[in-house]
Amino acid sequence: MTIYSINNPLSDDGRNKINHNFEELNNNIKKTNEDFQRAEEIITEKAFDRVVDSAKIEWLPPVNTFNLLNTTYPNATTGKTVMTRDNGKVFRKEGTSWVEIQQIDAGPVNEVDSRLTAQLAETANLQNQVDYVKMVRDHNITNLKMKTRVKGDRIIEVFVPLSNNEYARYEFGKDANDDYIKLHNGETAIKSNNDLRVGKNYDTNSGIWSTSSKNHYTTQIGATFTVSFTGHKFEFCYFADTRGGVWEFVVDGDTSNKKTFSTYGSANPGVATIFTELEDTEHTVIATFKGDDPNNVPSSGAGTSRGWVYYNDGTTNYYSVFATTKGELTKQLDILYPSSNKEFAIQVSPLNSGFSPQWLPEHNAIGTVFTVDQKVMIDGVEITDWIAQPFYKEASKLQIIQKMTCKHPDDTSNPVAEIYSVHTVTSTGVSVTVKIKWLRDVSITNGYGMMFPVYTSFANELITSLKNRYPSVKTDGSSTNLVSEKDGAISFAYINNTKTDESANTIVAMTITDMKGTYRQGKSGRRSQSIAWLQHRSTELQKLYLHTFAATTALAGETYEVSGEFIIGKLPMAANLIA
Repeated sequence: MTIYSINNPLSDDGRNKINHNFEELNNNIKKTNEDFQRAEEIITEKAFDRVVDSAKIEWLPPVNTFNLLNTTYPNATTGKTVMTRDNGKVFRKEGTSWVEIQQIDAGPVNEVDSRLTAQLAETANLQNQVDYVKMVRDHNITNLKMKTRVKGDRIIEVFVPLSNNEYARYEFGKDANDDYIKLHNGETAIKSNNDLRVGKNYDTNSGIWSTSSKNHYTTQIGATFTVSFTGHKFEFCYFADTRGGVWEFVVDGDTSNKKTFSTYGSANPGVATIFTELEDTEHTVIATFKGDDPNNVPSSGAGTSRGWVYYNDGTTNYYSVFATTKGELTKQLDILYPSSNKEFAIQVSPLNSGFSPQWLPEHNAIGTVFTVDQKVMIDGVEITDWIAQPFYKEASKLQIIQKMTCKHPDDTSNPVAEIYSVHTVTSTGVSVTVKIKWLRDVSITNGYGMMFPVYTSFANELITSLKNRYPSVKTDGSSTNLVSEKDGAISFAYINNTKTDESANTIVAMTITDMKGTYRQGKSGRRSQSIAWLQHRSTELQKLYLHTFAATTALAGETYEVSGEFIIGKLPMAANLIA
């Protein structure tokens, strides 16, 4: 800064110097203020950083003891904060030292940390496992419908298509002395050249119809019903009386080959052959109502005739039509062993009753599980007629819905449990979900969920989702403990890697869909050895058990939940692919 001396303040030169001096002073003051402000900002920022550094906390995962802090976090910087599990103390890194800043109750923290660690480990474990049901499903899904057939009182078989010519057959049924419908057995089947007769209802209709009973009818000339089918022969099912009129049938749009049929007469129901010698493939028939039978005036008066067509409402063995195709289904391989429980089996007696323990459901011809509410549904329609059928019905889904009560034979007036159970069968296999709720305190001798019995002749090896392998060839009644699986394997499969027939291309699998419930993970009263074990029962049977109850007690109100899937399928070179 330059300051001039002023000799004569009244001269022009003096006044200029005075003005210059004031400018210099102002500039200097301004610069001083700026320097001060800048210094203040620097000092404030550094002070703030020091405050933040002294207060910031960056949490790191806990360690077990103080001695592990430096070895676990050798490069920790100021602000890193860690809890020690043994005493709940919290330490913060300050410079080169760990300084205690707080002590908390470590119990809840350790519990949460333990749960999260276990969940992460479980997730990683499941991600590394093979779901054999999914593997088989991915290689066998088709767009073909299933075929079902009633074989007797609450016994039904379901054929799930694997290809155009091969099926997986599952049979469901009750035992002789109780009511619980369970998965009995499974096998593969192939089409033969023998005729197969399949009944089905019409698909759609047009016009005005009366459908309040199984004898559907229309009085509107030109009304239609349409049905698609596969086969070389087509039969029409109908009700007939003195009001019956005439139907005209056209197959695949070929009006040159149309057929007519009158429902005038007497039949309840009647079956008429309409088309024969068709190509054994898919066809569509459109039936059109033509009005009065020219040879028989309806008893209700001219122009009032009815076009009758039968419709299965679940109470009868007849349908709108029957289609006959080449391909009666014949057994190929025995796979799932019959009359050996698969969903669950629990041996119980009322607590402190002195009664002998009995099995739920029936074992040794002693019934223990009885119906409260039970329905078998095919595509949403309940089956009410259980007379054995000579023909098959096409279906997309079968469901068995059961609410049951469980009674000990020595005290039938006081049920021990109730069961809620749903089986669903689609082209993707068999799914089962069961919940057992204890109604009174019970003593449980043994109990199993999701068992897996197969014919010894089918498989020579059991493979688990952890890719461990166990031979299934002994027949001496001994057993093999699946020690490595503990209660963590989600899926199991049987294969045969020694045969060269269709067994080598066939696989049966079971997957547990509710691990925690089915295995009773984390609960006491399970088998002390490995939960999973394979019994080499006989020359006919190999059976995998999940031994989830052993010498324990269940209290009223407690539940046991079981959920899983079964599938039989074709996998070319299965023995080589999975080996």
